Amino acid sequence: YERLAKDKAQQAYQRVIKQFAEQQQIVAEARARLSALNPSSSNLVVNKAHNGPTVRQIWAGPDADGMGQPSPDGRFLSFVDWSTGDLAIRDLSTGENRRLTNKGSYLQSKEEAGESIFSPDGKRLAYLWLNKDDSYDLRLIGVDGTGLRILYKSKSYAWPQDWSQDGKYILLEAVQAQAHQILLLSVADGSARVLKTLPSFAPTIFPGGKMMFSPDGRSIVYSARSREGAKE
Repeated sequence: YERLAKDKAQQAYQRVIKQFAEQQQIVAEARARLSALNPSSSNLVVNKAHNGPTVRQIWAGPDADGMGQPSPDGRFLSFVDWSTGDLAIRDLSTGENRRLTNKGSYLQSKEEAGESIFSPDGKRLAYLWLNKDDSYDLRLIGVDGTGLRILYKSKSYAWPQDWSQDGKYILLEAVQAQAHQILLLSVADGSARVLKTLPSFAPTIFPGGKMMFSPDGRSIVYSARSREGAKE
């Protein structure tokens, strides 16, 4: 189709994206080729080499926010709408932003959302929420804005890092007075288990820090400073 007619190729890739939405690799490839065919219609920057990683700029400008992550199918990006502090998602194909929470302006409420991660099926988001009393919640909400649920409450900063592939657990990093804890949180009942306690100088929050499940869900990998004062 690319050789025969540009518009036919675009239609073909759009059908692939709709019909194979659950197959992430296929959808990502179709989106990359679609953007390459019509780069003026998108702010994505695509590496056309198909034998290696593809780098895309998915959003730029004063409103762009890095507190969230792309959905598993690559369609949405979660973020914090800092004009109100609400949790929101951006449709990466249309550029449309939509708030999932509706707390009102900062004059009405000082509460705000924080880091967020999509569930493996892309239907829900787990996100940090700062309450007016300076306590924190780990909350769940559907991508349609329904099904709000408080899963975990904490007096200290505790933000979601990863969601297990079976959808049953969430990894949290919790800041304590003299330590940082890696917590395993049950999505079913909100119960939390401490997997590891790190010294206060070794948080994963430093630039590039991250923790995540292994593909089989049996292990986790995390980054942390090895000694006090270390930059890596």
